[in-house]
Amino acid sequence: MPQTASFDPSDWPGVQRVECAISDFGAIPRGKIVDLASFSAQLGCRLSSALWGVTLSGDVAADVLGPIVPTDFSDMLLRADLNTLRPRAGRPHELSAICEPHGPLVR
Repeated sequence: MPQTASFDPSDWPGVQRVECAISDFGAIPRGKIVDLASFSAQLGCRLSSALWGVTLSGDVAADVLGPIVPTDFSDMLLRADLNTLRPRAGRPHELSAICEPHGPLVR
């Protein structure tokens, strides 16, 4: 379960953005980069639930994922596991954190 401890941006001087990284049903890495203020306010970010049903080639795997993918494209909250927060290699103004969906996915 993602950690919901406090996050203090002043612990990361110079950081401007945070990557919220997740893995979809097929273990394909997905994510979103948000500004530090947005990440701090939510301890994560919001991402469209439509992302779960799109394959690497851009197809929609409705026959496989149809019963579990929300059909309304609503946003889901990705909550960061703050224990995984690390500087991004080669990007001195960015951090990366592994996130998990938080709350129900409504169908």
